Amino acid sequence: MKILLINKFLYPKGGDAISTLTTGTLLSRKSHEVIYWGMEAPENQDFPHKEYFVSNVDYDGPSGLFRQLKLSLNILYSFEAKDKIDALLRKVRPDIIHLNNFAHQISHQYWM
Repeated sequence: MKILLINKFLYPKGGDAISTLTTGTLLSRKSHEVIYWGMEAPENQDFPHKEYFVSNVDYDGPSGLFRQLKLSLNILYSFEAKDKIDALLRKVRPDIIHLNNFAHQISHQYWM
């Protein structure tokens, strides 16, 4: 079975990411094809299909007014997330999609 696991962080940042990565490892050991989707990050493994990952979003870093406004709008709807997940879904055609922690950084209307 082809399974798409979605989490905004794809490195062991916290419990949600660790759970997603562990789930992927367990599913792979059971001969499932696991595809990951989330945010770009230097800490990520070298995942296949990483070209479809969303640009890294850091709400805690310094930013100007324009960047803060753009980040605020992306919480509601990210055109980048829409385009990239659409392209990935067309390419890999998963049997199952498991959403874990996707809010804010990779929000998109599919999930709402």
